[in-house]
Amino acid sequence: MVAMLLRCLVAALIGATVVACGTDRTPPSGYARDLTPAEKASVEDAKSVLIRDCMNRRGFPYWIRPYATAPKGWNFPYVVDDVAWAHRHGYGSDIQRLLDERRRNDPNQRYLASLPATRKAAALTAINGRQSVGLSARLPSGGLVRRSRLGCRAEADRRLYGDLGTWFQFDTTETDLAAMRRVEVQRDSEFKAALLHWAACMRSSGSPYATPMQAHNAAQLAPSNEIHLAVTEATCADRTDFAATAHRLDLRYRDVLRQQHHTVEALGSRMQLRAATHARSILSHHQMIGES
Repeated sequence: MVAMLLRCLVAALIGATVVACGTDRTPPSGYARDLTPAEKASVEDAKSVLIRDCMNRRGFPYWIRPYATAPKGWNFPYVVDDVAWAHRHGYGSDIQRLLDERRRNDPNQRYLASLPATRKAAALTAINGRQSVGLSARLPSGGLVRRSRLGCRAEADRRLYGDLGTWFQFDTTETDLAAMRRVEVQRDSEFKAALLHWAACMRSSGSPYATPMQAHNAAQLAPSNEIHLAVTEATCADRTDFAATAHRLDLRYRDVLRQQHHTVEALGSRMQLRAATHARSILSHHQMIGES
């Protein structure tokens, strides 16, 4: 297993095609499972309840907003591949406007903006801690991230996950691995070959762009052309198997990288399940109080 993973990583680093690396989708040793979307939403909702209670104890109001998952369309890391979605949303500029409006209307953000400077600083300290100290995590890519052990967000995570330091390491590792795998996918020779086929399809359709990013940028410069470009991109992604290739490689590199960091991945997955169990209890208690 170790030798195979080393071959996989060497191949990834030089941009070669990885053959039979993680294709059996075997999770890392000790890895429990990923949370379902409903479980993720319940954890985030429970976290909001815990933050609200903590902020109230510290003398600040906090409004709970039901967790909203990212709309589909924020999940096209390589190429838009849903023709029907592209017909409705283009590259998602309409959704981005809705998200921006949601942020502007967030009661917690409006409350912070209304406070005088000293009171605002106190509220931010209450929720985030005074300084980014107490927790540190070494990223797989080599960086170091720090966070405060104090504040209501940290207290909520501690309640949900137990060991705050281990959870912080897992959470930051997951984010970093997601970025790393997208780099590796785009370096892969299979991806590059599929991209060339996609670009040829785009060119023959009157949209001479070598990469999806170029098409996205062109749509920003000419918003009236957004729908047409996105639909053409998605059509070519399906017609040339570019989308299928990118998705397959994304799963392959996800599995390879998870295996390389199997210890923290296994611990983190079990902590996520723990948090989901605690979240159900917290939300049930919260509902009972609200109905009483």
